[in-house]
Amino acid sequence: MVSYTSMEAKLTQIKSAVDELFSLLGIDAQTSVEEVDGYYHVTIAENETSGLLIGKQGDTLYSIQLILSFVLKNKIGEEVKLVLDIGDYREKQKSYLENLAEKAYQHLLETGQPQYLYNLNPSQRRVVHTYLAEKGDVVSESEGEGEERQLVIKKKA
Repeated sequence: MVSYTSMEAKLTQIKSAVDELFSLLGIDAQTSVEEVDGYYHVTIAENETSGLLIGKQGDTLYSIQLILSFVLKNKIGEEVKLVLDIGDYREKQKSYLENLAEKAYQHLLETGQPQYLYNLNPSQRRVVHTYLAEKGDVVSESEGEGEERQLVIKKKA
């Protein structure tokens, strides 16, 4: 187990592990690492493999993030709160989800009928919940289990 006395040393170790993983995968990736509020944000610049690295609905990105977390725990000797972003996927995804939530919200106001959003993973549902919480006149909740889980938007009672 390695003990770190400075944030710079930890950032260097994380960047080194990230660069090593992508090198082993045969991917030339421009990487950067920064610490924000206890989370280490690893950013991979967009390149010709970005789509492949992100995968369907970010599945591959989240898997790579999990693998990196395990690798870093072994190298550093402690759990590392890691957020991986490839080609600004997370910001683009957030904008898309907020737009989707706004459309569902507007449709709810027009029709008065609850709106259902399907096929969202937990982090995507969290973005929608957070966005709609600011509205004040609606409530959003997740219903169902597993693959059948959906987000429902209703008027506040």
